[in-house]
This record gives sequence, C-alpha cells and structure tokens, in this order.
Amino acid sequence: MKSNGHGGHGDGEYLSRQFGIPAIDLAEFVIADEIAALIPADLAKRCSAMPITRTSDGMLIVAMADPDDLAARELLTAASGLEIEVVVASRVSIVLDPFRVAHAACCRRTQP
Repeated sequence: MKSNGHGGHGDGEYLSRQFGIPAIDLAEFVIADEIAALIPADLAKRCSAMPITRTSDGMLIVAMADPDDLAARELLTAASGLEIEVVVASRVSIVLDPFRVAHAACCRRTQP
C-alpha cells in the first residue's frame, strides 16, 4: 500500500502514526465493483470503511477512518467472509468515495 505522504488527509495520517498502520489516499485507487460489493454499502457507511482490494493470499484490504474500532472490524470480517487487513484513510474520503465508486460503475456501464 502506498503511504499518503501529503497534506489534506490529516486525520488519516495522525491515525497512521498512532497505530502504525499505513495511510492511503482513496483518490489514488480505482475500486472494482466486485471488491466494493464484498461489504454492503450500509455497513461500510456505518463503520466508516471502504473495501479497497484483495491481496494475492485472499485477504481483503479495507480502509477505515477508525482502525481501533474492533467491533467494526468484526462486522466487516463477518459480512465479507474474508480476513481483513486495515489501512487508514480520512473519514471525509471514505464518506465521499462511495459516490466516486458508484459514478465510475455507472460510466463503465454506459460506455460502448
């Protein structure tokens, strides 16, 4: 995972340093529809989380605004049926990202 080494995502960077978990900038990722579908949108919103990708060994990388929320981690693991690895992203980017994912999916479906 690429670290988010620039300003504008302060809460993610702070939590990254606090918990020793990589911080990411969600704008740098294209999230595939099949990855986004692994966690129901209402649960992702409630947990301030966004599935990002799967690793070669099958783990699901999930960006969370609060990586210390163990109850949310358990819910995300149960919903996806996969072991998860948490990275940190700003709460604002997680809240806005579902709109970007939905827009990208819409555009892919409407292009010839």
